[in-house]
Amino acid sequence: MPGQDTLPVIVGSESTFDEIIANETNKLIVVDFYADWCGPCKMIAPLFVKLAGEHTDVKFLKVDVDALTGVAGKHKVTAMPTFKYFYNRKEVGEVIGAHPQKIGEKIEELKKKIESGEFQ
Repeated sequence: MPGQDTLPVIVGSESTFDEIIANETNKLIVVDFYADWCGPCKMIAPLFVKLAGEHTDVKFLKVDVDALTGVAGKHKVTAMPTFKYFYNRKEVGEVIGAHPQKIGEKIEELKKKIESGEFQ
């Protein structure tokens, strides 16, 4: 089981979300936009925790779209689960749906781009 510091952070407010995105510069952030009633969201949740434990250099967030409708709307989330990837305050990637392989592959792809200096 991953340590407490590597578990995904459940975002409780729009201001907290905005603050994390604004302040976590030079670090990849992966956001799981989910809903409690969403079956595929529940299915993929253990994988998201596992990825957080494997990629300790990445920040993992969970946003309940029903509780934080403003955040979901601002980021054009229309299907759940949706995974958005941020780096230096900008959205740099997205995976829509519970696709375990794609979620992990996108993390690896973006980490390589960050290491190569593609994102400034």
